Amino acid sequence: MIFIKWVEEIVKDNDSDRTIAIDGKTICSTDKLSKGKGHLHILSAVVSEN
Repeated sequence: MIFIKWVEEIVKDNDSDRTIAIDGKTICSTDKLSKGKGHLHILSAVVSEN
């Protein structure tokens, strides 16, 4: 999965003391705006040190 590969590139092995909060949303009715390509998805991630 592309998302997992992206996270693995960002988070190094020595980053085990961090918490990454990830939230995703699907925006309803955006499939009509994207010409049949599906809904718009928004992803946010916040990194905080413990």
